[in-house]
Amino acid sequence: MQKVLRYTIVVLGFFFLIAGGSKVFVFLTFAETIDNFIPYLNGIGTILSIIIISAEVLGGIFYIINYKIVLFSYMFLFIISTFITVLSISLVLNREINCRCFGVINFNFSNQNELILDFILLDIIALIIFVNYKLSNKKIKLNVVTFCLIVLFGLYIEYNFISVTTSGKLFNQNATSLNMQKLIDLENHYLFKNAQNPKLFLLIDFDDFNCPPCFDDFIEFNDALNKNQKNINRIYAFFAFNENDNILSDSIRLEYWKQRNNFKYSLFLIPYTIFESINLKKSSAILLDNGRVVFNEIIPMGKAKHQKALNLLNISDE
Repeated sequence: MQKVLRYTIVVLGFFFLIAGGSKVFVFLTFAETIDNFIPYLNGIGTILSIIIISAEVLGGIFYIINYKIVLFSYMFLFIISTFITVLSISLVLNREINCRCFGVINFNFSNQNELILDFILLDIIALIIFVNYKLSNKKIKLNVVTFCLIVLFGLYIEYNFISVTTSGKLFNQNATSLNMQKLIDLENHYLFKNAQNPKLFLLIDFDDFNCPPCFDDFIEFNDALNKNQKNINRIYAFFAFNENDNILSDSIRLEYWKQRNNFKYSLFLIPYTIFESINLKKSSAILLDNGRVVFNEIIPMGKAKHQKALNLLNISDE
């Protein structure tokens, strides 16, 4: 039992050491994501990020050398709980985190799968704490039946939490919430009536580009869209600006920005009032087919939804 526990702790030590080190390379995105997704913590994402990265690296080292296991296990419980909080909020809001900061680094898992993996990690850490207490204090008595009931109850709570989080999507922006008449008016005003269907509208609020995951996700989606020249004339980007924003409303600057970021599709500037009148909450990708919304996702949306949009446009991302 002790050998199995020791091997498990060493493996987890290397995992946390690598995970903490990896976050250094996406530090700004990591900090910004925490600010964007955890309520009431706006502005301290940088401090919390430094604490989490330092704790993962130091905790990983101390796990490997078998020092203060219980203490650092409690610290890891706090870190994993933070990840679970962020991932849960992103799933409830239907906003994909695209920085690969949470869960398994550099693996293309969905936020839902990363949430499940974090819960598994949480259970393993909790089990390590319990076993250490049991080995160090022989007076603790817990029969097998009671232990199994506690484990099953905990798994039941976690299962229901994940189910509610991934299916509720309380603040999801859906097609019925859009002002379709305003969307059609936008289409009729800026596009030729004989434009091919389906059409992909990228409605962008420039303020969202202050969020690194949003900007990175948009650029990644843009790269995928640019790969198929045949259908590029069915993609239209609308950038919303405030009237007092001279930089964004300058068409020359925008054209330069378009060239620097390799946008090959049509790009239009629209007043922010139009963006609001369509009932958009954030920058979004909307696919229209003969006046019917067949795809509607808030940016950042993640690679899986990028591919879904490409499939609906009959564009191969290869």
